[in-house]
Amino acid sequence: MKRMIFLILLLPCCKVEKYTGYVYGLDNKPLPRVTVTALHENEKTLTDSTGYFELDKLHDISGELVFQKAGFSTDTITSIQIQNGEQQKRRFKGERIYLLKKSYKDSIFRANGVIRK
Repeated sequence: MKRMIFLILLLPCCKVEKYTGYVYGLDNKPLPRVTVTALHENEKTLTDSTGYFELDKLHDISGELVFQKAGFSTDTITSIQIQNGEQQKRRFKGERIYLLKKSYKDSIFRANGVIRK
């Protein structure tokens, strides 16, 4: 009985953070089957038919998410930014990511209009 109570109390501590978001083309249509890789986590997934992806975030280290799809430029977004020795977390919860065709110079930007090179 004591073990069961201990495990129940321990469960909230075992919460797994996730990277989540949606990937779209410039035509605002979802991009299915985009490979999303968390480089420092060795985790990889594909977007579904709505462009949605979800990846477990296993470590609290500086990392990068890589977005790849045939016919589109491959691009990377930093998932945790470190500035002056302090980590400033950047999470991907429901964020909208746009991939551009390979003919564009800049291949990914966020819904808030920040261009990522």
